[in-house]
Amino acid sequence: MKFWLAFFIFLFPASWASSMSWFASCPLSHSIQYTSKGSKSEARHGYLFLEGEKVPDVFSFIASISVAECSFKFKQRVHKWGLDGYHPSKTDLEKKIKFTSGTTNFKKKYYLGKIKYKNTPEDWFFVEWDNQTAFVASDYLFKFINAFKLKDISRRKVRSRPIIKSKE
Repeated sequence: MKFWLAFFIFLFPASWASSMSWFASCPLSHSIQYTSKGSKSEARHGYLFLEGEKVPDVFSFIASISVAECSFKFKQRVHKWGLDGYHPSKTDLEKKIKFTSGTTNFKKKYYLGKIKYKNTPEDWFFVEWDNQTAFVASDYLFKFINAFKLKDISRRKVRSRPIIKSKE
């Protein structure tokens, strides 16, 4: 009996808090909206927000470099049902980027490439779009999108159908 009492008083709140800690520290907030909820054609639309402002649908992948569980992948739907937009990803950021012991100057608030310098600030993001990658300061993300004129990704993927030739 004492064991269970100790578990609920000490261990349960500590384990619950540690499993929920990434929600508080992830700088991006994730929101899901449903269409046709509960039906066969239910669709879940994922959105990201940074400090209350919606992150445009321009990145195929975005992750915080300091919070391991804070990464999101952009998904496209082919059917009326399924996922579209930004959704949590289990992709390991360390497999996507390379590390170097070198340092660099961060006056531009971003740098292109997959190489993470050891002095990269902790509040930066790693982003991917159109086969390109960059590290971007969190306070510069929206300016980065405008400066590079990044184009929106469609939430619906157009499925190509084979051309059937008639026999005439």
